[in-house]
Amino acid sequence: MATILVTGGARGLGRVAAEKLARQGHEVLLAARTQDQAVATIAEIAAKSPTARLEPCHVDLASLASVRQLAEAVLQRGRPLDVLLNVAGLMPTDPARQVSRDGFRS
Repeated sequence: MATILVTGGARGLGRVAAEKLARQGHEVLLAARTQDQAVATIAEIAAKSPTARLEPCHVDLASLASVRQLAEAVLQRGRPLDVLLNVAGLMPTDPARQVSRDGFRS
């Protein structure tokens, strides 16, 4: 089975995708904006699917440093990543232009 990193895995489509992939037997690295969100989501999925192989990951996609830290953590696992499923999205409630710490519009 594949090892799949799902961004936005704590909510919405990312959560549904992570849960379905885990039920199919894939190893899922569930990435969320906070480690607490990832851990809580994994606990909920594991309660329904006790044999699911899930690992929490923290990543703030508005921060290149955070993305690099996640990439390094994945490399340190010593096993290949087969699929990157980018589901994380942004629905700004404030239409005003906002810029991330790295100078990108967010």
